[in-house]
Amino acid sequence: MSRWTQIPRQSHCGRRTKGEAAAARKAARRLKTIAGKVVRQLDAGLPAETKDRRWLEKAVRDLNQKREDGDKIYSLGISKATSG
Repeated sequence: MSRWTQIPRQSHCGRRTKGEAAAARKAARRLKTIAGKVVRQLDAGLPAETKDRRWLEKAVRDLNQKREDGDKIYSLGISKATSG
């Protein structure tokens, strides 16, 4: 199994031992690092006034949110009601 298919599998929730928990935290950190790089590349490449900017702003907010924040983002999908 390749390294890229193991990262999402390792970062999912569930019961695990101390070593497995550390591996899960490491995998989650790696996913966040990769997502941050992708968001920065898209931010640099997208024009300022595009419809994709809303998705990018949500992705940035999702990456920057903390565990104790009140207004969390649970999905990056934009509903039909908000996309107008």
